[in-house]
Amino acid sequence: MTISASTDMGAGSLLDAADRELDAQSDDLTAPSVVIAYNGVSVELESEGVDDYVDGDLENYDIGITGAFGGLSFGIALETESKTASDYSATLGYSVAGATVTISQNDVDGGEDRRSAALSYTMGDVTLTLKNDNFGAAKDKNTVSVKYAAGPATISLSATDAKVGKKDEWNASVAYTVGAYTINAATDESDAWHSNVAYDLGGGATMTVGVDSTETSFAGVSFAF
Repeated sequence: MTISASTDMGAGSLLDAADRELDAQSDDLTAPSVVIAYNGVSVELESEGVDDYVDGDLENYDIGITGAFGGLSFGIALETESKTASDYSATLGYSVAGATVTISQNDVDGGEDRRSAALSYTMGDVTLTLKNDNFGAAKDKNTVSVKYAAGPATISLSATDAKVGKKDEWNASVAYTVGAYTINAATDESDAWHSNVAYDLGGGATMTVGVDSTETSFAGVSFAF
C-alpha cells in the first residue's frame, strides 16, 4: 500500500502552455489531495478537486476510485458535501487485442446526463479512434481521429461532425522530439494555429516559447523537483 499527499500554493499568474492561458494562483494553500493505492486500486480524496470522466470540465467531486484488472479498467467520482451540478461520474473500459472500448457518464442534476462512448484500435504505429459525445439536450457530437507515431514525430488528425448552425470542425497537430527539444504545432478549421518549442535545461527545468495566430507570444521556465 502507498499513501501520498500533496497541496499547492502560489501568487500572481502561472503560464499554462498547453491551454495557452494564464491561470490565476491563490495565496492560500489548496485543499490537500490524498491518494491511497493498493493492489491495482487507487482512492483519491480531495474536496472539490476530483475531475469527471466525460470531458474533465467538472471538478466538484470529493472522492475518486480507479482501478484495473487485466483488460478491464474502471473509475467513479463522487460528490459528498453538497448538491451541486453533478453527484457522480463513472467510466468503464475494456482492452483486448489492440482494441479499447470506453463508456463514461456524468450525472447532471436537473438535466439530461452526459455520456461518451469511444472505440480505439491500434495497428502498429497507427491508432484510430471513434467517439460519440451526448451533450444532453444538444445534438450528439461524433469524432474520428487518427494518430501516427513516426519515429520522433507524432502526427494527429481529427474531424468532428457539424453542430447545429456551425460548420464541421477539424484539428491537425504534430509533435517532434529531437534531443532536448520538443516542437509542437497545431491548427484547426478556423486557421487558429499555434506552435511551441520546449527545451529541457536539465535538473528538472524546462524552457518553453510559443506563438499563435492571434500574434500572442510567450516565454517561460518551469521547474519540477
